[in-house]
Amino acid sequence: MINLGAIIGAGIFVIIGLASYKAGPAVIISILFSGIIAMFTGLSFSEIARHVAKEGGVYEYAKSVVSPSVGFVGGWMWTFGNIIGISAVSLSFGSYFDELFGLNYNPVILAILCIITFMVLNIIGIKIQQKP
Repeated sequence: MINLGAIIGAGIFVIIGLASYKAGPAVIISILFSGIIAMFTGLSFSEIARHVAKEGGVYEYAKSVVSPSVGFVGGWMWTFGNIIGISAVSLSFGSYFDELFGLNYNPVILAILCIITFMVLNIIGIKIQQKP
C-alpha cells in the first residue's frame, strides 16, 4: 500500500504539475506514453509473479531469475525509489496544505510531519494485525 500511495501521489499530484509546466499541452501525449509503459511494466510483473510464487517483490524475482546478489541490489533500488517517491509526495502535500490553509510554514516541516504521521499509522496497523 505504501508503494501504491507513492505511485498515485507522485504520478497525480507531483509529476503532472511539473510535466505540464515543461510540456504544455503535449502533456497529454506524455501521459499516454507513460500509460503504455506502465501497462507493459504491470504485465511483466504479473507474468513474473505467475512463475515465481513467493512474496518479496523485486528482491524475490531477481533472486530467483538471476542471482541473490542481483536480488539484493534490486530490493535496495526499489526501497530507494520508494523513499524518493514518498519524499516528493510529502513535499507536494506540505506545499498544497500550506497554500490551502495559508499557514506560512516551511513545506519541509509539513512534509516531515506527514511522513511521521503515516509512519505511526503503519506501525499501529501492523501491531493491530499481529494480535490473534
